[in-house]
Amino acid sequence: MDTTDQLATVCCLVAAEASAPEGRFFAVDGFLPEAARRGDCCVLLPSQDGTRARELLAAGFARVLLGEAALRDAQTVAELAAGFGPERIGVLAPVKRMQVSWIMDSESNADFKVMRPSLCEPSWEVLTGSGVRTGTLAGWWIGEMLKLGAGFVVIQVDIVDDADMNIAAGLMEEYGARLWFSPLEQTEPPIDDLIRFGKISQMVLPQVVFAAYLGNLEREQEAGERQAQLGHA
Repeated sequence: MDTTDQLATVCCLVAAEASAPEGRFFAVDGFLPEAARRGDCCVLLPSQDGTRARELLAAGFARVLLGEAALRDAQTVAELAAGFGPERIGVLAPVKRMQVSWIMDSESNADFKVMRPSLCEPSWEVLTGSGVRTGTLAGWWIGEMLKLGAGFVVIQVDIVDDADMNIAAGLMEEYGARLWFSPLEQTEPPIDDLIRFGKISQMVLPQVVFAAYLGNLEREQEAGERQAQLGHA
């Protein structure tokens, strides 16, 4: 199920017990709802391999998103895109802020030593399907996956401060409609700020979060209608 407001398209990451909704939706392999293959279902494969992706595509599922398999062997993305079409192949990129360490630098100036950070600017790194940090720069890796034929990328990330917001806005500026964003662990992501400041135009929200989002939209619409009625009274 998806909903589109004036600024963003928002889709649901459905739970296993849910029925397949109308429109595009997302689901995790192993927790697929009944009749998912008959809908516009995008199946997330956090740790599963290319063989599983081929099985799902051949069985009629609309799209698959490779996670750790794409990290282990990027050519899997290229092969699937060539065989099934890039519009059916996506990449799942769980990411976190890359940790900064401080290094003693004695090479740039022989007269004295200075401490320098390992990163010049805040960055995200890609995680494995089990959440282990890989040190792989997310922005670079996402670009490589798209070059290899992936049609779209879902970035799972918790945006907690201005630095994260700026990273998101930069990726949106570079890759635009090929990116979707989804919370990694957050239960109350700052949706309005993500749209306004992060420039995010497509989101995938877990079912509980999605339901709360729809409820807020309905309340806002009702409040707007009441205000309009008062204005005409």
